[in-house]
Amino acid sequence: MLAVELLALVTAVQGDAAEAAVLQGAAAGMWRSVGLPLFGSAYYNAPHELCEATARERLGDERYEECVAQGARLAREAAVSQALKRPACTNPPPPAPTRAGRRRAEVVLPPAGDQRA
Repeated sequence: MLAVELLALVTAVQGDAAEAAVLQGAAAGMWRSVGLPLFGSAYYNAPHELCEATARERLGDERYEECVAQGARLAREAAVSQALKRPACTNPPPPAPTRAGRRRAEVVLPPAGDQRA
């Protein structure tokens, strides 16, 4: 749920306010199943509020509420699917080193704090 909230903010910042509001609505529906939304935390609520303000500014109150309601109607599986249908990253991170690659790095690089180098 927290991940969906954060994806909503990323989506709003990337310019898709309607999708961000749908994701906020979906997250709100999921929070009801576990208790307090955002764990009742002001810290966790800050990104939610920023997302809401951004989306409301771009969409207007009425359209924002429509999108939130649309997201709230999604079943959990549909909400997660909606959140994961993000466009592919244009600059993906480099692949993680293989186990053999890590071993080579360990042989070449001295351990941290080793004064022999």
